[in-house]
Amino acid sequence: MKSRKYFLLFILSTSNSLVCANEIQLNINNDTTGHAKTFTKQPHFTTYDYFKREFSYMGIPFIVSGLVVKKQNSDFRTLRNRFNPTFHQRYDDYTQYVPLAATWGMKLAGVESRSSWKELAVSNVFSAALMAGFVNTLKYTTKETRPDNSSDNSFPSGHTATAFMCATILHKEYGMKSPWYSIGGYTLAGLTGVTRQLNNRHWIGDVLVGAGIGMISTDLGYFFFGPDF
Repeated sequence: MKSRKYFLLFILSTSNSLVCANEIQLNINNDTTGHAKTFTKQPHFTTYDYFKREFSYMGIPFIVSGLVVKKQNSDFRTLRNRFNPTFHQRYDDYTQYVPLAATWGMKLAGVESRSSWKELAVSNVFSAALMAGFVNTLKYTTKETRPDNSSDNSFPSGHTATAFMCATILHKEYGMKSPWYSIGGYTLAGLTGVTRQLNNRHWIGDVLVGAGIGMISTDLGYFFFGPDF
């Protein structure tokens, strides 16, 4: 019963965070008439103004919640072992990249995005570099053993960090056109994180912190190298 309560709390908090993130971005990108704004340079913006618009802060609750629930890591693993102890699928190796592939695919197809090609490439590369730096630094300093005892680099989840980085890129580039782009991207990212737990490769804390790192890395990548508006 205790494990089920924690699992329900995780699902509800994650869903609420994603809805809030989408509402915040829509409020930023819509004018008073309800039409999407075009991104144009605003020279009078200060660095702080730009930071406030670019940084969503939504990665922070994921990191905090991940650190808090680390004490219940074994409870979530017990829940997984109770319902499907032999689960083993490899689609999480691919779903982590789907939102990014969708972003670049639509860009190639001529669907107008927020960034130019150069801005998209540079901000994506910088976001990935930040994410990889954060994840690998923590992996090889904390040295947490994976649930399946295969290695000592469990914390945080690199797959989940990558998935949420890619979903946030899709959200930033096309979320102003339709919330369904954001919903689709974050749904795949969440599926990746859940699958990492079902595969017994990560603890719940690893996944939540990884998700937060992916989102924050992308926010910083776009803050430093994204388009001005």
